[in-house]
This record gives sequence, C-alpha cells and structure tokens, in this order.
Amino acid sequence: MNVNELWFKYDDNRNPIYYIDEECKHLYTGHVEEYYNDGTRDWEADVVDGIVDGIYKQYSEDDENFLEVIEYEKYSLSNGLCLNFHKNGYVSALTIDINNYSVDYYAYNEKGELSGYDCWENDKAEAYMASVDWWCERLREYRSKYDIEAINEEILRDGKNFDYMKYFR
Repeated sequence: MNVNELWFKYDDNRNPIYYIDEECKHLYTGHVEEYYNDGTRDWEADVVDGIVDGIYKQYSEDDENFLEVIEYEKYSLSNGLCLNFHKNGYVSALTIDINNYSVDYYAYNEKGELSGYDCWENDKAEAYMASVDWWCERLREYRSKYDIEAINEEILRDGKNFDYMKYFR
C-alpha cells in the first residue's frame, strides 16, 4: 500500500504510527511503500499494528534508484542486521544495530575491500548500557543470530554476487 493512502500520528520518538482511518483508531498491518516525486520508490517496509516491524528497504533518489539500505526494524528503529550498499552494487557497510545504534560493523570501499571494522567487546557493551538489561540481552541475541564475521567473509569472497537476501527471508 502507498503510505500516502494511510493516516498517521507520531509516537514519542517522532516515528509514525500508521492507521487505516482518518480518525486514527484502526492500526494498519501490511506492507507500505513511499515514492519520490518522479514515481520511483523511496522506501518500503513491513508494518505490524501501525509500527514498522520487519524488513525495511531504502532506495536512492538518483536515476538508478538502487537499493541503499536493507535492515530489520523493530519499533520503527533499526534492530538486528543492516546492510548498506554502494551505487555500484558492492556492500558499503554490514552492521548489527540496536535501536538505530550500530554496535558491530564492517565497512567496505567501492571495490568491495574491507576498509574498517569495530565489534564491541562484551565489557564495553555492558558498560555502555549496564543499567539496561534488555540491551545486553538483545546484543547477545543478535550476535548469536547473525554471525557477522562469517557474513563479512561471504561479502569479501562474493563481491557484487553476495546473496544478502538469504539473511532477510
């Protein structure tokens, strides 16, 4: 559904909550898309009970309208695996995000070569969010679910042919 056919209110974090009615009483569940003025896709996402929850994709505004970002979102925030792409099709970044914050990442140049990485040590992560148990639990959950070291090796090995969609099914 085109997001312009829905109504919305903002939550406390300024994220939209989507509704099917003008009175904003009935939450929307389904797939939404938004388009640039030229008719090309801007973004698309899965929505559950009015909130982006699932796979989110962002596309470039240029003539090529290429996929720039694919990520898992929960509560309209990046939570889980996230991939960013260069215009030429190579991955530009591989991250594990928690509430829009990248805690583990690998960065790549336009040739598909590794240009940097940082994965939080458990003590750093726990010190950063020591007062929020769910944050540390989520980090452990995502790290066990997404082996980004192995994904990095696939990206370096396969280049433009990297099958990223197998992680977003």
